[in-house]
Amino acid sequence: MMCKYVSFFGSIGVGKTTAGKAVELLDNDFRFVEEDLSDNPYIEQAYDELHGDWGFLSSLEMLRMMSRQFDRLEPPYKVGILDNGIQE
Repeated sequence: MMCKYVSFFGSIGVGKTTAGKAVELLDNDFRFVEEDLSDNPYIEQAYDELHGDWGFLSSLEMLRMMSRQFDRLEPPYKVGILDNGIQE
């Protein structure tokens, strides 16, 4: 059974990660899952070649990576907090 989850949405630098870490520190029932883009093999090319197909491939890879965040929200945590939601 998967736990309930909360996603933070917002622009870069507004404090999504800071808020998630703070909530996790307040209560052991919460699990914060930080967005990790370091494993995206397309992100560097996407920024280097802004007019190519790399941006699309990078976005698809980020969507795949975000969907795997749910695997890390398994019990014993009651509420999971995601740095970025898959709906975004």
